[in-house]
Amino acid sequence: MNTNQSALVLHSGGQDSTTCLYWAIKNFKEVRTLCITYGQRHAYEVEIARKIAEKAGVPFQIMDASIISLLSDNSLTNHNMIMDQEKPEDSYPNTFVPGRNLFFLTFAAVIARSHNIRNLVTGVSQADYSGYPDCRDTFIRSANATLNLAMDEQFIIHTPLMWLSKAETWAMADELGVFDLVRNDTLTCYNGVIAEGCGHCPACKLRNEGLKEYLKLKLATDVVTLLPVREKVKEEKHSPLYYELQSAFRDVKLMIDGKKKEKTAEEFLAELSDEYERK
Repeated sequence: MNTNQSALVLHSGGQDSTTCLYWAIKNFKEVRTLCITYGQRHAYEVEIARKIAEKAGVPFQIMDASIISLLSDNSLTNHNMIMDQEKPEDSYPNTFVPGRNLFFLTFAAVIARSHNIRNLVTGVSQADYSGYPDCRDTFIRSANATLNLAMDEQFIIHTPLMWLSKAETWAMADELGVFDLVRNDTLTCYNGVIAEGCGHCPACKLRNEGLKEYLKLKLATDVVTLLPVREKVKEEKHSPLYYELQSAFRDVKLMIDGKKKEKTAEEFLAELSDEYERK
């Protein structure tokens, strides 16, 4: 592999790492994935990661790091521990696995080096996360420097999602053309339920709230963009574009004709959000 044009993606089969996988495919000529098992309760994600890598046409490698589960007590590796639904005020949630991302990046760097790869890609985010210290930008920068010193290499750790909210992460997946795949075929849920998940674990809450916010914004953008076009073609009853627009508006149950001029833009968007909630 060409050192500067290849990347290794830490891929768990979830929303964030799958979005990062397709970001890497767009930005590098050669991409391979590494999926790490560590005794997690949602181990089904490994099979999901394998299927996604196969669909993306990139090499998939799995590594057993179950020793991580023996190092600390947390609800992701202790299946008998009740999982925190909210972040405690004075500590990290018990879904925090101490050292996980440090181990992951170390393993990834060693494996990447064996393939002559210097670009590492991970889906951590400081902007929208569960309070984990190893998702922070300062940690990533520190780890990057440490790995370079430890192996006398010039690795670059890429974090495409570092400053993105979950809604913005959904937007990136859409821009990359994999929105449906990420929505329907990934596993983010800590309880191992694919797609929308169990709905109540911390990972599901972040994912689903972000999706809801993104769909609202996308719907608002789509409809507002179509308004002036609709005005131009509404008299052309036999125009294919007219029927396409009619269908678009009917899908979101909006009755705009004769009303939109009486509303401010702010009122219109508020109404749009209400319509989406009822849909």
